[in-house]
Amino acid sequence: MNKCIFHKAITLNITTYKELNTKGKELVSLLEDFFNYFHEYINTELEIDFELMNGRERTMKLNNKNLSKIYELFIQGNVQCLEISSPGDFEYPEKPSYSEDEILLHLPHRCKIAIECNLAATYPPNFSNKSIFPNDFSISLSDQLFDGYIPANIQTKFRLLFQKAVRLLEADTGYITYESKLVRLTMQSSFEDYWGINIYRHPGFSTRLRGYFWDNYLSEQHIATLGGIKLIKDSAPCDIIEPVIHSDKLGVFLQLTDDINNYSDDQLVRLRKYLWPLLDVESIKFEIYNGEPRFLEIPPGYITRLVES
Repeated sequence: MNKCIFHKAITLNITTYKELNTKGKELVSLLEDFFNYFHEYINTELEIDFELMNGRERTMKLNNKNLSKIYELFIQGNVQCLEISSPGDFEYPEKPSYSEDEILLHLPHRCKIAIECNLAATYPPNFSNKSIFPNDFSISLSDQLFDGYIPANIQTKFRLLFQKAVRLLEADTGYITYESKLVRLTMQSSFEDYWGINIYRHPGFSTRLRGYFWDNYLSEQHIATLGGIKLIKDSAPCDIIEPVIHSDKLGVFLQLTDDINNYSDDQLVRLRKYLWPLLDVESIKFEIYNGEPRFLEIPPGYITRLVES
């Protein structure tokens, strides 16, 4: 019998409506940065699982040769989706038997990367009449790698990667959080899980956000909804407010504190209230449950940074 032991992970998500098949060089650059920044801390073997545009799937160990193959496939625009992960952290009983000895499974993965390059390709064209399909770039590192505390230098590198991904992938929105959330393909935030939100709903994430987090990226329409960049600078309840311009379009990063290990529920409550016009919960909640209230059951030990209750 398996028993889950939950940890927290520093996690970033980039959401874009660009088909990432055309951004192979950019994806390779981001992955190269990730491994340059963090590979020395990941003291476990990693696996690559990917699907090509023709539907062919393959699994292989991560090594320099196989990583070079993946980079070439990205540059060719031939990757449908990809995951790189540590297969799992299992802790077996010292004296195994056939009774009820528990195998402990530590989650989230020590390292996980999930990239969705062209989600729309997996659906018939007529589905686009009712749905809009985002592509995601998501990465997480478990705090198991850092003795339960994210060091300042890791935060700095993680945020540099986040900002670069926002720019290169032309993000509609994005975030960094620190909780037990498991990264996966077709990523849903804890907020979306809790409220049963349909992530494929029109008009998409150019007009709404995926929740409220330690670090949040807002693009042009979000800024307009909140009254413009000047008003955001004056009123956003965040310690760091950083406007940016990408391809002549305005964006802004809203970071609650200068340390991801230290932000409170009270700060999240204030941020939730401030971002409420971009969350639009009342009109979309429980949509995946046909409008019937049904809240996600959080397993014992799972840590989530929600303030919905």
